Amino acid sequence: MKGTLLNRILGTVIVPLVATLVVLLILLVLLPFVSSFVLVLQLLAFALLAVSIIFVYVHVLAMQTQLQRLNEWIAIHAPRPEPTEDTASLVAAIDTLQLRVQAAEAAPPPVVVAPPPVVVDPPNVNALVEERVLTRVAELQARLEDAQERERAKSRFLANISHGVRTPMNAIAGMAELLMAQKLTSTQRRYVEDIKLASSYLMDMVNDLLDLSDIETGRLALAPVHFSLHQLIDNVASLTRFALRGKHVGFALSMAPNLPTVLVGDSMRLRQILLSVLNNAVKYTLSGHINWNILCDKNNLTFIIEDTGVGIAEEEHTELFTPIKRRNTGRQKGTALGLSITKHLVDLMKGTIDVQSVLGKGTTVTVTVPYALGNQSDLDNENNRFQFILAPAAKILIVDDSVVNLEVAKGLLGLCGIRNCDLAKDGQTAVELATKKEYDLIFMDHMMPGMDGVETTITIHGIKPDVPIVALTANVVDGAKEMLLTSGMSDFIAKPIEKEELNRILLTWLPTDLLVTRGSSDLTVMDESKGAQINYR
Repeated sequence: MKGTLLNRILGTVIVPLVATLVVLLILLVLLPFVSSFVLVLQLLAFALLAVSIIFVYVHVLAMQTQLQRLNEWIAIHAPRPEPTEDTASLVAAIDTLQLRVQAAEAAPPPVVVAPPPVVVDPPNVNALVEERVLTRVAELQARLEDAQERERAKSRFLANISHGVRTPMNAIAGMAELLMAQKLTSTQRRYVEDIKLASSYLMDMVNDLLDLSDIETGRLALAPVHFSLHQLIDNVASLTRFALRGKHVGFALSMAPNLPTVLVGDSMRLRQILLSVLNNAVKYTLSGHINWNILCDKNNLTFIIEDTGVGIAEEEHTELFTPIKRRNTGRQKGTALGLSITKHLVDLMKGTIDVQSVLGKGTTVTVTVPYALGNQSDLDNENNRFQFILAPAAKILIVDDSVVNLEVAKGLLGLCGIRNCDLAKDGQTAVELATKKEYDLIFMDHMMPGMDGVETTITIHGIKPDVPIVALTANVVDGAKEMLLTSGMSDFIAKPIEKEELNRILLTWLPTDLLVTRGSSDLTVMDESKGAQINYR
């Protein structure tokens, strides 16, 4: 052990000294060949570093060798302690643990047993499904009832609007009609015609609102009849010329020579389409002209309305047929409500409508609709329905809560020679009069305070079941006519009263022996309500 320690000390001290001396000798030998002292110092530093690294490496190897020899000496000469009871039990436990680990490693992987499936009772499944279905049905039912209630509220609103506008319009249009039957000066007649035209425009707006509602609900449908195309064109052209009165705008109508005479279709809706387009042209054309060209091929009619009006801005073209959309036409603004309905009517007829317009230059609207030929005999039958008649011996009862509307209805019947008219302002008075007297025809308002028209009709029919009762009402919303007819009324006429419709009612429901057809000879009838003599030709 002493020798080994001495060797370690000598190895630790002498070996570095010898290495240092060797490095110095090498530098002394190289010194004559090196001119820079700094370079000499650098070489010296590198040399010492290299020697130190070599020394440390050699020293570590020597220490490892000595440690190995020490372990061998201890294993041979050091005494081993005897195992105690505790160490023996510990060794036994370790051996047992090793055996278990070896057995676990050699054993096959465990089999995973899945838990038994949960069996659900089928009645419980059915009950769950049924509960969910009932919940969903209840939700849908609630949504349906909400939508129906909103639709009913909308119908009530439209009914109130229609009734609120049509009731005074009936008085205005009716009084204007009665005035037209008087002997008027040219100026007075022009004033009355202007009143009729203004009231007609206002009613068109109300009808547009009702049509828009029917379009939204899909209830708007066509009603084809036999009609004269030339008469329809003449009527629309006359209204257009009348509307242009007082404006410095020319109007020209050009018709193809091959236009058919009698057609089958919805003449009222076709007239509505043409008037809508022409009214727009009249409204937005301040100077220049409006040209209406009508062409025809074997399948379609084409109506081209071209004007020199203010035109439409290009950005507005895509929204022309949008309801309640304000149009920017430069100096004037308006809504496209009429055009929206026009587009729907054209689509309903399987036709097309095209609008070309330049702001400041004018607009050209082209409407193309298919047509079907009709028969002259069928047209004659249609015209016979509107043959004006007189019924001076007829006894009529008029029921309405408005005094003005009572006077209007009585005056219009006076134009048909009917002088025997009784008036009732409420349902109770109407029942009393119908009980005491015999009437050939009763006109019944619908919305009246107290006993309304339906209740009054049911009561009268309980007493006089055969007397025809015709609804005379401003309630023209969809379903109103069907409701009134179902309640027992015989027919329906809307306010404002039109002469053609009034004539149809009289021709349909008055006894034949009371009717006098207006012929070529003059008939003179005294209108007692106004005290004026009216000449019919």
